[in-house]
Amino acid sequence: MLLALALSASAANLPAPLVTYDRVVASVTTAMNAALPRLAACKAQPGDRLVFKVDLVADAKVTTLSLAGAASSPVSAPCHEKVVSDVFKAQRLTIGREAAIVLENAPGAPKLDGDVALFGALGKDAIEAGVRSRMDGVAQCYVNALPDAPGLAGEVVVSFTVLPSGHVIAPMLKKTTLWNPPTEACVLDQVRFATFQEPAGGGIVRVTYPFTFKPPEE
Repeated sequence: MLLALALSASAANLPAPLVTYDRVVASVTTAMNAALPRLAACKAQPGDRLVFKVDLVADAKVTTLSLAGAASSPVSAPCHEKVVSDVFKAQRLTIGREAAIVLENAPGAPKLDGDVALFGALGKDAIEAGVRSRMDGVAQCYVNALPDAPGLAGEVVVSFTVLPSGHVIAPMLKKTTLWNPPTEACVLDQVRFATFQEPAGGGIVRVTYPFTFKPPEE
């Protein structure tokens, strides 16, 4: 799944922007599945994995088409781009600024790999403000580790997804030079409870953020 949501929860218990996002994602995913026969006619090679990015602001223009796996015929790329663009133009979306779709050309028929993801936008200042809301807790994670590791220093890079409601899901450790699992786990917990402004466009935003730690100067 491109986006892990608690779909078992009732809509009444979910923030309105998240409910709207979930419904739109389901609608677009259904439309993409309905278009699979057209995509099959584009004749990608079995085993190909196609990743599409669609600019929803620029009239559903397919801005990126990357291929992994076998080498597809050069004529298949324009064919795929047209089908995907047609699907999004027909949907007339009022949410999201960019979309991402992953298609696996399995032997026999192509299939979607997870749901379509719709992305909004957060400016640098908005991201900084959201992270700062948990910075005291992040600092405390490091302070708690210093008695057992006085020279502890390094960088912890965290990736996470901001939902349309401004809440965070799926914080993950992307890179570390700190090599202190308790501190890294503590940082992830702090990021999980950060709150951001609602992304522009009403979609999700994926963020990668570095935290640098070094002992206080004497």
